[in-house]
Amino acid sequence: MPVPHSPLSRPPSDSGGQPLRHDDGRRDGLVVRYWRGQEPLWKAYWLIGMLGGLANALVLGVLYGAGVLPLGLVQMMALGYMVWSSVAIWRCAWNVGWAGWGMIARLLVVVGVFVSIGQFAAMARAAEVQLTGPEIVAALSGNTATGSGSPWRQYFAPLGADGSGATVYEGDRGRQPQTGRWRVDGDAYCSWWPGGGWTCYAMVRDGETIIWVPPAGRTTPARLLSGNWVE
Repeated sequence: MPVPHSPLSRPPSDSGGQPLRHDDGRRDGLVVRYWRGQEPLWKAYWLIGMLGGLANALVLGVLYGAGVLPLGLVQMMALGYMVWSSVAIWRCAWNVGWAGWGMIARLLVVVGVFVSIGQFAAMARAAEVQLTGPEIVAALSGNTATGSGSPWRQYFAPLGADGSGATVYEGDRGRQPQTGRWRVDGDAYCSWWPGGGWTCYAMVRDGETIIWVPPAGRTTPARLLSGNWVE
């Protein structure tokens, strides 16, 4: 009479943490071996789950901060790694001497998945959304942007027949405001100031905050005020 498979024993197809070989002598690749649960638990947990997860988060954070990857792609890549590493730890759980470590590892996987789901949901709610050209015009035309935590203000007059409009920047109180021009080129905001040429920026919205994103350098967050608030 066959003995029912115990949840604390290794699955019949498991290799006990040793890489499986095909009939022609080929071994599965490292990614596949972890996915199939063919590696020791300590490797799956510490190397893939902990160190790999930290390295993945750091690399994606740097690439996003440098503007190399958009937020949506960063989220997809982070989610993909989380799924692969969680499955690897779950399936490698019994490749260990004491079954208790496998039970603890699986419990931590469940907790980690629920925490990650909450983080991804929060990111989705607060995700930055890039504004299109018409959205930039609707947001700025006839309104004033004011810096977050700084005293500057900038008014944007409605666009004229030539596709551009006046913009007035007021910094510290007591200093003479500067007058320039602004326009929209495709889905980019462009500005011109005396002594310089036209410079274009992407614009994104994060909740009630709008953010100017230059090709390089620091972003500029601001809040919008209805009407002209520049004296």
